[in-house]
Formats: sequence, structure tokens, C-alpha cells
Amino acid sequence: MFYFQCRRCEYISKQKIDMKRHLDKVNKCKIIDENNNKLDTQLYFESLAPNKIDSGLDINIEIKEKKLCCEKCNMKFANKSNLNRHIKNSKSCKKISENLNNNIVDNKIINNIQNIGVQNININNIVNNFNINVKSLRGFEEEWNTSNITEEMRKNLLFSDTRFTNTLKNILENDENLNVILKDESTGIVYKFKNDEYEAMHVKDILDISMDKIYKHLRDFLKEAINIDNKDNESIINEIDKKYYDYKDNLKIKKDVNSYLKCIFNDNKNKSVEKFIETIDEKIILNDDK
Repeated sequence: MFYFQCRRCEYISKQKIDMKRHLDKVNKCKIIDENNNKLDTQLYFESLAPNKIDSGLDINIEIKEKKLCCEKCNMKFANKSNLNRHIKNSKSCKKISENLNNNIVDNKIINNIQNIGVQNININNIVNNFNINVKSLRGFEEEWNTSNITEEMRKNLLFSDTRFTNTLKNILENDENLNVILKDESTGIVYKFKNDEYEAMHVKDILDISMDKIYKHLRDFLKEAINIDNKDNESIINEIDKKYYDYKDNLKIKKDVNSYLKCIFNDNKNKSVEKFIETIDEKIILNDDK
């Protein structure tokens, strides 16, 4: 038998959904351990990790009757929320439901992630060694996935006066590339595939690396482009190189460009956080279904 225990106030619940309700309350419970210096986010996910009840341990937990049943596998659930999550995430029982909004994300959870500190965040540690591997995210050290940018879109980007910023906008429309969360003006976190963790990084470094990657993608787009004559090709490559090196060498230009890049990342911040939450939450749910 398993139970869930709040790592803030030691509240105990038999059902994970009850623990989530407890953690998501507007008026947060008080942290009992004065020496606890963990992030709210880490406490949140550690509280959602199941604990096995040792033999002889008496824990007074109210067990709710499971009344709802999955039509496909007959698994029973205590409430509609758990049933919907099972339908959405279980490989054997996944089906289309008009009442299920696939884009819902709890804003309270998002706020917790957005208030993240500058420490490195190992996803496996956050959920108590659930062996999470974020295969659906590209690492920030890798090239972005540009498969969503069609040949026609690439051509338009190459001829655009704002090709660098517009390229980033298009790149971030692919969920695999949502691997950056800017905490504030100076600090952010990025997902590193090699270490399978989110690492702290200065915003200026995030933006510098992003410009390097955008520059490379634009050069690649031009190499792969068709129906662009040699004269246009030479003009475009000169403009790309000029803007890139102006960014590297001119502090005022860098400051102006960085402000646009930050806006683009922040416009996608909720989606980046959602991706982070979905990855962790789906792994926990799949573990429950086993």
C-alpha cells in the first residue's frame, strides 16, 4: 500500500489527487522544518512521489471508494480527474474525448516553476528517482528541430529584414525546442539532454548561444534553398553575416537584439513551463498505471 506525504507540513493523503489539491491551495501550508532550503518546485514533486507503507506502520488515511470505471480496461478511479488523466496518458486506453482539454495546465504549478531559483534542477531527483528521460525535448546544447519550417517559410525568412528574430519565433513553435525558461533579467534555466537535467545559465549566455544557433540555421537554410539566384544568394549571405557580426561586436546592437530575443522567449515561457510539467506529470501517471 502507498501513501503521499506533503514535504512542507507532513499532511498525509492516500490519493495523489488529494495531495495535489492540498499543494495547490492559494494559502500554502507552513513548512515545518525550519532547516528546509529546498525549492517550492522540488517540495511539490517530492510530495507527489508515492511512499510505501511499512508493515506495522499505522497511518490514518481515509480511503475513498472508487466508483468511476474506464470503459476500455475496467480500471476504477475515485474521481473524474484521475479517470480523464488515465484516458489521456495510458498507452493501452488512450482515446479521444471531447471533454478533455489537452492544453490545460495548472497555473499554480506554472507559478512555482517560474519562481525557480538558479540551482541546477535534476528532474530525476525532483520526482524521487522516477527514471524520467525527457526524450520529447531537444537539449539546449543541440541544434533546434526546424522540421516545422517549410521550404517556403525558410525562403521568406531569408528575405526578411528581421530574419533572426522571426527565425527564433518559428523555431519555438516546435514543442521540441521549448527548452529555455528565463527566470528574470539575469538568470534562466535550460534543459541539457546530455545530463538529463535543467541547468542554471546566465541570460546573456543563453542569448549569445541562441544567436549562434540562429545564425547557423539561417546559413543552412540558404545552402538548402532552391530557386534563389546567385546574386540574391550572395546578398543574403552578406546581410546574414553582417547582422551576426554586428551583434557580436556592437554592444548597442547586442542590447537591442537581446531585448527582442528575451521577449520571444518570454512569450513562450508558459509553453516551456507546460512542457516541463507535462513531461514530469505524464511519467508519474504512467508509473501509476503500471
